[in-house]
Amino acid sequence: MVDRVHAKDLPVEQFMADYWVKGKPVVIQGAIEDWKARQEWNLQSLCERLGERTVSCRQTHHSSYRNGSRYTTQKMKFSKYIETLLNPRSGFSKSGEKRTYYLAVQNIKEVFPELNEEYQKPTYCPKVHRGPFLWIAPASHFEYTHFDPDDNFLVVVKGTKHVKLFSPACLDMMYPHPLGSLGTTIQSQLDLSEDSFEDFPKFNLDAVQECDVNEGEMLFIPYGYWHQVTSPEVVISINFFCGDASADDFLAKLFSQSLYPTFSYWVLNLIEQNRRNGSKPMQNTQRYSDSQLEDCLQQFFITRYHSRLKSEQVLRLIELTREYCTMKDKEEGIPLDDTPAEKPPRIKIRGLKWRIQGMTMKSFNEMSKEKQ
Repeated sequence: MVDRVHAKDLPVEQFMADYWVKGKPVVIQGAIEDWKARQEWNLQSLCERLGERTVSCRQTHHSSYRNGSRYTTQKMKFSKYIETLLNPRSGFSKSGEKRTYYLAVQNIKEVFPELNEEYQKPTYCPKVHRGPFLWIAPASHFEYTHFDPDDNFLVVVKGTKHVKLFSPACLDMMYPHPLGSLGTTIQSQLDLSEDSFEDFPKFNLDAVQECDVNEGEMLFIPYGYWHQVTSPEVVISINFFCGDASADDFLAKLFSQSLYPTFSYWVLNLIEQNRRNGSKPMQNTQRYSDSQLEDCLQQFFITRYHSRLKSEQVLRLIELTREYCTMKDKEEGIPLDDTPAEKPPRIKIRGLKWRIQGMTMKSFNEMSKEKQ
């Protein structure tokens, strides 16, 4: 079970001690009663104000969406998306195929700046990394299971969401997609709507923590927590990807014993994305000096989290990167090339619309054991 606490009984200091520092989820009630959005947002009012805005919607009618292996997006007018929610027949193609869409991860400040004054950063949120983002889910929407590389506050403005949570310690049994899968998050291969998980023998459903996040409530999802969200009705929500007030403290948390396995899997997923793609793929890493690899890692983390890695942190990631890339080069028979590189490689998050095959969780675990 996930704790449920009313905001009037949860001072910020107590939240930080009992939930933030411990990395423990909690549903907070009564925290957005003064939001204008709480009183005024609904499908009709938002459509009247923002109907001509162009938005990007995920296509969710493919079976591959439920296990996070692939999805595509489609741009449409906001009014058109609202029509798909209010008029079910509008979701059929000319050939009769049923199509479903999900308005997800729309940056409010960029797409809907008119709404900026109608919500506030949660009192409990130390520092926003990205967003806030607007999400409007159709009734019966099932979101794939994944974890994000940030702490997260999910705020339900209208409707109710049902959330299943698994701690970062469940990394192995959640069967993440192979390293190199495109996008920011790490998706699980599990479709939690299924009744049987015979193909995933390590998965233990008893590890789940479940909760409803009702209208006017927010859920704190700590870094690395796997979550699967179902919307039994149309739901309007906002989320804030965030971290510690001090970026140094946030990065130190990621290198902690409890979170490093999850964090390092995310880093290697990023490395594999860039080993396969780009004008300077990260192959034959012996061509790069430690200072060149440090430059590309620091550039990424400064862009992502607005903080430099400490010397011991960057050295640990350089070692991780070299070991992984060398192993993959040998597996794939990539010819050895030790010609010194003139410039460091570039690391960036690649692709948001589909997933590709990479290193399996089994290989990741074997590499980690060899290092120990």
